[in-house]
Amino acid sequence: MIGRAGRPQFDTSGVACVLVQDVKQNFIKRFIYEPLPVESSLHLHLDNTLNAEIANGTVQSVGDAVKYLSWTFLFQRVQKNPAYYRIDTTVEDFFKKLVSAILTRLVQTRCCTLAKGVVQPTALGKIASAQYLECRSVQHLHESLEALPGDADADSTTISLVRIACGCVEFAQLPIRPQEERVVGSLAGQCRYQERSWKWDTHSSQLKCLLLLQLHLGQVPLPSSDFWNDLRLVLDHLPRVLGAMMDLAALLGRPSLVLAINQLGQGILYGYWPHAQSWWQLPHVTSDELALFPREFDGSVAQVKQALPRRLSDKQRQEILAIVEKMPQLSYTTTTQHDTSVQVHIQVHNAKLQSILTNRWTKPRPHMLYVLVVDDHDQLVTMVHLPYRKTISRTIPLPKAAMTVGTNHYTIHIVSNCSMVHIVKNPSTDESSIY
Repeated sequence: MIGRAGRPQFDTSGVACVLVQDVKQNFIKRFIYEPLPVESSLHLHLDNTLNAEIANGTVQSVGDAVKYLSWTFLFQRVQKNPAYYRIDTTVEDFFKKLVSAILTRLVQTRCCTLAKGVVQPTALGKIASAQYLECRSVQHLHESLEALPGDADADSTTISLVRIACGCVEFAQLPIRPQEERVVGSLAGQCRYQERSWKWDTHSSQLKCLLLLQLHLGQVPLPSSDFWNDLRLVLDHLPRVLGAMMDLAALLGRPSLVLAINQLGQGILYGYWPHAQSWWQLPHVTSDELALFPREFDGSVAQVKQALPRRLSDKQRQEILAIVEKMPQLSYTTTTQHDTSVQVHIQVHNAKLQSILTNRWTKPRPHMLYVLVVDDHDQLVTMVHLPYRKTISRTIPLPKAAMTVGTNHYTIHIVSNCSMVHIVKNPSTDESSIY
């Protein structure tokens, strides 16, 4: 290794001598004076790239996929250095076999369909593309959420959702350091839920991810900076994983599961286990003190200020009131159009549309609203993502069963990904409420 040959304080240049055997002189000269070839690794990670192009409509057949790859750096390097890519046929046959193998894997993960050479995206493929997730992760999330029982209690559902999220491929590369199994074993005793079905030798990364999330939700101090860096890595991936889980739960038509996943996302943002009572997102407040807060909120910070426990310091009070000020305060109206769609108009009454910043999250979290339409059989008809703006209008199509007037009654839920939502005035009941 040659850093700076010479004396930096006295010399302006230096000479470095490399001593090698005679048979290696030409190799070393070429290594020093000629640039090394840069090869492509796209063929090793092409599943997600090709799925994204299928989802946005660029690739609709095998020929389109081969044509798309002809514009990549991989195509250029295959022609220049075919031996590196182990090509024993023509370049065209190589890419056809490569595309066919990838499409077969995408069909197996249910991210696309292939019939008579025509490729069509599926809902799972679109979710994987929108959330920038591995196709295998989306398949795992869909199968796991589909297997969840619908009659489980809130605590069982929460830890099941955490386990499902930790099983994604994105967390498989979580670093495992020497002698870390012993430290993880000692920290596992401080977690709320113990994991006995996974084994360290085969599920080490998933177990560590599950441990870090439980320590984060339980506000248990981490033993070292290495664990904190690992937690930051997990938290960077988690919003996309939870977003995909919400979309998949909506695809399954289970509104209670969608709300449970949204509450888990809020809990991870604030560093608390989700709670059945309102106001549980507020920091520095115990579960017994939540009953002191108003059930009918009028939107004023003074009303919350009166309910704050006296034991809190001035800094803690300011943190709580800052979250209350950023809580979305909405009013909405709905209009049915020819019994085939419903138009939702939302007005945000907050003076400033601010992102949520907590001491348990690494980055500011922007607000996003979700509108859930639930029928009278407790089935989710549709879920719509809405941006957080002063005025929002969206037309939501209804299923064909709604064309017959009076056959179905629909309930609309408006939730936020960051905090509670205060409905200033509900048109149907003229009452204020918190969701």
